[in-house]
Formats: sequence, C-alpha cells, structure tokens
Amino acid sequence: MTAKRAVSETAAASSSDSTARGIGVAGLVVGVLGPAAAVSAVLRGRSAGSRLE
Repeated sequence: MTAKRAVSETAAASSSDSTARGIGVAGLVVGVLGPAAAVSAVLRGRSAGSRLE
C-alpha cells in the first residue's frame, strides 16, 4: 500500500464517519422527541378531559 492510498482511504473513512455520526445524533434526537411528544399529548388530553366534566 502506498502512502498516498493510505491517506485517501483515511480521508474517506473520516468523512463517512462524520456522516454516520451526524445521522446517529439526529436519530437520538428524534428518539427522545417521540416519547416527549407522547407524554405532552397525554397530559393535554387529561387536562382537556377534566375541563369537560
């Protein structure tokens, strides 16, 4: 393996690693927002239901 090829492979791995990291972080954020939205909806439903009684 030549030094030039090693550098290009390292650069490619580095850029794809940052892309994967970004997608992973976005997935974690969406994963946290889903249950938070569900809790918010349940609490709103309870407070709206109590006003109707």
